[in-house]
Amino acid sequence: MKKNYFALICLSFFSICGFNTYAQESNSLLYSQEINSQMGSGSSVASIDGEGYYSGEDVVLDSDANISSITFPGYQFANNLENTYTGAVLYIYENNEGIPNGIPEKSGTPYYSLDLDKTNPLLAMTSGGDYLYEFSVETPDLFLEGGKTYWMVFAVKIDFAEKLDHPEMWNWFNSTTFHFNDAMNIDPDDFFGSGLTYWLSIYDMTGGAFGDDVRGLSFFLYGEEVIMGMEENNFENQIKVFPNPTAHELNMTTPQNLAIDQINIYDVTGRLVQTEYGQSTIDVSNLNDGYFLVEINFLDGVKITKKFIKE
Repeated sequence: MKKNYFALICLSFFSICGFNTYAQESNSLLYSQEINSQMGSGSSVASIDGEGYYSGEDVVLDSDANISSITFPGYQFANNLENTYTGAVLYIYENNEGIPNGIPEKSGTPYYSLDLDKTNPLLAMTSGGDYLYEFSVETPDLFLEGGKTYWMVFAVKIDFAEKLDHPEMWNWFNSTTFHFNDAMNIDPDDFFGSGLTYWLSIYDMTGGAFGDDVRGLSFFLYGEEVIMGMEENNFENQIKVFPNPTAHELNMTTPQNLAIDQINIYDVTGRLVQTEYGQSTIDVSNLNDGYFLVEINFLDGVKITKKFIKE
């Protein structure tokens, strides 16, 4: 009986007709899982001590991408979330045999994480009418590698009247358009006393009673795909060698976040004629007049080659 009661607490039922996402995004939509407006999974933590119940969903993108924001649609039965929520947490984990490779605040190191107060400009909550609450999280410096599995664990921080009171919990809408591993949930501090202190799929927790309706969670991922050829060209264009032609010194401008390790200069036959270390200005006055290649090696392993003329 306890297990079934716990399942019903953490998997709640909701019915609304014609529901669509109501937040408008200016970025490109890279991936989405549409809303199943009939059910959702609780995903909320207490503001005071951070104990809570988490749900997680995985994603695999076709291409490398810089992620600008993620939208999470959901609902709350108490219909007072504007007054009770104090922020939200987002953890992104790498994959470990079909589950996240960590547990929030317990074990493992997230690939990416944010802990945001409601006043933080990276977090926006929008109400779409009675009971409906959607959260959008801006994700600066979040890069996802194409073809790799990542888990998104999102929970709303709430000032509960009673600790983890079910009607006050925010519930993350399920999705029937899932594509990868089953959506997961966990009760790390065993607040509900069911022993679910490990990741378990919502499908298995409910004994398969709701079929595919609970195998995914709805989300919308925005950003820009990274086209490697364009990235490389943009990077190379930031590297300048001047003056060109030069009689004495050759200077190099590089991005501020990159440090030069070694510079090699080759003549037109490919013979190495000069090597310098850790400098952005080198003396080339001893070189014969003619065409040369300067190979700039950076500490992070990046290598760029430029041409210059010695006169």
